[in-house]
Amino acid sequence: MGFEPIETQEAFDAAIKERIERAERKAREPFADYDEVRAARDKAVADLEKAAKRADKAEAEARGLRDQRARDELVAKVSKETGVPASLVRGTTEDEMRDFAKSVAEYAKPRTAPQAPGGGRFDGRGASDEDAAKRELARLMFGGGQ
Repeated sequence: MGFEPIETQEAFDAAIKERIERAERKAREPFADYDEVRAARDKAVADLEKAAKRADKAEAEARGLRDQRARDELVAKVSKETGVPASLVRGTTEDEMRDFAKSVAEYAKPRTAPQAPGGGRFDGRGASDEDAAKRELARLMFGGGQ
């Protein structure tokens, strides 16, 4: 067996074919599970994104509950200070709530009618028969009297 020179491309390809295949197998070997690793990575990324969305939703819900609790505490405080029921207190800030509650309290305050001097009784000064008739009519209409 002596040395035979390679004279054609086909002969050269045939001579190195096995060596090229062995080198390709060796080069691919570390990456044989690339598709599996990539699929696992994609799944992990998707799971992480889902978890982040759930966390964001939970944080928003917690923030909403904290804000509602703080508002309820303010409403209760203003209600206690002004005597207006909490269900009637409106506003977004404590000052707005207090101003609104004060206006509601002022509106709901009982009105007093003007009072006639002497409890509405005629004193008899300058009385005439016409005044006596008016007094009698008022007594009959409203009851009581002298």
